[in-house]
Amino acid sequence: MLKKEPRTPMGEVGREKEVERAAEVERVRDPKPNAGNGLDLEKYSWTQERPEVTMTIPVPQGTKSSLVTYEIMKNHLKVGLKGYSSIIDGELFLPVKVDDCLWTIEDGDTLSILLAKENQKEWWTSVIKGDPELDPRDMKVPELRDCDVEARQTIRATGLATSDDIQQEDLLKNAQAKIEDVDPKKFTYIIF
Repeated sequence: MLKKEPRTPMGEVGREKEVERAAEVERVRDPKPNAGNGLDLEKYSWTQERPEVTMTIPVPQGTKSSLVTYEIMKNHLKVGLKGYSSIIDGELFLPVKVDDCLWTIEDGDTLSILLAKENQKEWWTSVIKGDPELDPRDMKVPELRDCDVEARQTIRATGLATSDDIQQEDLLKNAQAKIEDVDPKKFTYIIF
């Protein structure tokens, strides 16, 4: 017969770490978008609108702009702090307009980067290729009636469901359910 080992604090800590690792793997495998149709990742967070992506990177309190290393190219971004390895160094998900991109230090502890999309009609699923991607079906796009004609066409072209689409789908499901509940024996058919 096997003897059951008593639980020790160390064993509890090990199980907690195992649960945390499993949750992290799940978060990376199936990330959910944040309120800005982007993702909150370990090194940075990002949000987006049609024309731009905004990245926020935590940096040590009191970081001055002179300590930031920043290199932006049409298809590549490299960001770091002098004397340290790069925080981000990778190929961008899609091209950007280099001259319209900028960065700032906010509150002394956040590096904020604005990336101007080259194609301002596309929704990104990632900022850096190889980083976790969000499922575009999970994005919350604006209601069509609140958008201009060009925005409506763009939203329709993405194939994402809008609140209008969801509402229409719900109406159709409700109507179909009511039709299925009707007993055909209760009706008189007239054939001409």
